[in-house]
Amino acid sequence: MERKFWIFFLIFGVLKELQCIKIRLHKTVCNSLDESACRFDSCEVKPNKQNIPSFSADIKLLNGSIDTLVFQSEFYHVFGKNQLLMANRSFDFCEMITNKRKNSVAKFFIDIIATYTTINHSCPFKEDEIFIRNLAVKKFALPGPEGNYLFKMKAVANKKSLFRLDLYMKVIN
Repeated sequence: MERKFWIFFLIFGVLKELQCIKIRLHKTVCNSLDESACRFDSCEVKPNKQNIPSFSADIKLLNGSIDTLVFQSEFYHVFGKNQLLMANRSFDFCEMITNKRKNSVAKFFIDIIATYTTINHSCPFKEDEIFIRNLAVKKFALPGPEGNYLFKMKAVANKKSLFRLDLYMKVIN
């Protein structure tokens, strides 16, 4: 009985320290790295119906089916003109989408974007467009300091660089 009490106390203490943070998107930069393979018809951050800044993008794929899709992501804390790299990770999206249980971090991010995008199914990806519509990041119970952040992502499909996406955001506790 005493052991259960201490486990409960430990879990409650850890969860109490996690703060609910708000993430506000405020700017995006989208670049096609291969104009013959893809282009952006739109890429913007604007307020949605609830007046929360949301991200939307329409990406046209010009070379047909995508059999492999790798995302190279970087997450920075921005201090004026300085950027502190906090995380750098590459992941195989095709593998991740089929084995969500294998990678809990991947599942967390897939669950966030799944309802807002067309890339929520396994490869091969045969559509000629990728839509991301009104992706508004609301509240998370995660630790983290307030400030400005930058999320950079590069997409590599069939071993060719497709596009780069930079999302600028502000974290408010």
